[in-house]
Amino acid sequence: MLNEEAKVTPEATTADRAISFASQTFKMAHKSQVETVEDSVDIQDNESKILIPYTHSRAQVWDPQVTDILWKQHRITGQLVGALPRLPHQSALLGLPLSLMSEEVKLLQDEGIGVPVTYMEMKEDVKEEIRVEFQRCVKRCQEEQVNEAKNHRKREIELMADKILDGKRKKFEERKRKKEEGAGDIQGGKIISVEIKDKKEQESVSSGKHNQSEEIKEIENISSEKITPRDNWCQETVESQEEEYKEMKDCTNCQEEEGETCNLDREKIIEEEVAKIKDLQENMQVVEIFTQNPLISWLKPKSHPLPTQLKYTMERTRYAVFRDLWHRGYHMTQGLKFGGDFLAYSGDPHLYHACFIIRCVEDPDRVSMRDLVAAVRTAAATKKTFVLAAIDRNSVSEDNNCMVKYRSYQWAYDD
Repeated sequence: MLNEEAKVTPEATTADRAISFASQTFKMAHKSQVETVEDSVDIQDNESKILIPYTHSRAQVWDPQVTDILWKQHRITGQLVGALPRLPHQSALLGLPLSLMSEEVKLLQDEGIGVPVTYMEMKEDVKEEIRVEFQRCVKRCQEEQVNEAKNHRKREIELMADKILDGKRKKFEERKRKKEEGAGDIQGGKIISVEIKDKKEQESVSSGKHNQSEEIKEIENISSEKITPRDNWCQETVESQEEEYKEMKDCTNCQEEEGETCNLDREKIIEEEVAKIKDLQENMQVVEIFTQNPLISWLKPKSHPLPTQLKYTMERTRYAVFRDLWHRGYHMTQGLKFGGDFLAYSGDPHLYHACFIIRCVEDPDRVSMRDLVAAVRTAAATKKTFVLAAIDRNSVSEDNNCMVKYRSYQWAYDD
């Protein structure tokens, strides 16, 4: 028989699932829009119960809060079958939805914990009002991301303001020094500056120095000759333009130097850098991947009927065994990978290994010895106890309540 050992019920330490931003944004006070129909779930009577949505004839929980409640409060483990948004190309770690076995759903309904429901709107086209509301909330989400990105960048600038200020001062001093060193020789009121960009140009300048000296002499001879009125007018025009350009350049340099000197202040530096912040581009924004319908509160849940009488004897046995072990305090999961129907855990399956491999049978005496030896050897290799479970035929009552009997097997090694 299966011994009722002391159950270890440690405090669950699995990470709490954060509700997605979209779920918080879209679940607004629109319950008044939900019209009650004859086959709809009574919202008031089932307000405290968990709604278990059925999609494609499968019970799947998409809400992370409901998943956490099922795990921690009701010992309903289920199985995560969804891909993680950031790690889609792997199967070692899975995410929502949480797929529930038929025994788990029926247990939740019989114990008054949950209600299986379906949403007919999911099979229909999206209504225009829902589409408009969705687009409005998406736009608001984008605006909030833009504002948050600006605020984040502003905080970074405030933290780095001193370093930015030192960098600008060094650049200003370096630019000022280069201006002083780069000033050419002043001869006859004109600035003569020669810039040599590369070695080839330097060689060409040095080789043509003799020719340049001859050209300069010719220019001086021409300037010493008598100037006609027309030539005098041209010279006055050129000189006036040079003086205007020089005054304008000096004024601009003064303004730049004065402006840079005045702007070397921490608060003004912050204002300048903040003014340079650009809006977050649309392709850089975060896209919400919904784990459930964001407008679930707008939909009308309808009860999904479960069979009151299980058709097959095996289904009845499986449910009776599952319910009995659940009432004994065990956590139950699927046991197919170990050759059984269920795996029984003394604690949270996320923290503990299974201690029993449960196989449901109609009559334990009819199990072949070959199958029994193979199952027991598998259980021994995985440090588990193999258990045969069956309904006690003599204890079946009219209300389908029955007792379950167990036979446990362990492999014994000869000394």
